Amino acid sequence: MDKKTYDLLMEQGAAGTNLAADAFDELAAFAKAKRLRRPDPAWRLAEPADAAEPNARRGVNKGKTCSAEGCGKDAYCKGRCAAHYASDRRLDPAEREKAREASRRSYAKRKSSAEAAK
Repeated sequence: MDKKTYDLLMEQGAAGTNLAADAFDELAAFAKAKRLRRPDPAWRLAEPADAAEPNARRGVNKGKTCSAEGCGKDAYCKGRCAAHYASDRRLDPAEREKAREASRRSYAKRKSSAEAAK
């Protein structure tokens, strides 16, 4: 993109014309790189809902709801929503010990590198 195209797109946006998502992103990147005025996010055309799957990695639980009683949120992992999955992990003694051990190793590593820097 060059300055002339930038000016043209900025004029179109200011006039009320919405820009395609890729054109808007390119315009915003150019403005940031050149330290120019950035386009208003309202100028960006919304992408169709089916154009991009926002949670593509969650295909396993797609369409399922949380198995916790009284919870209707979308399933995140192992049939549970994010809140109930995190709660289950906190309550599981094996998972708690694994997290504590990782924390101890991390602390020891930071402490040894700080002492080596002295």
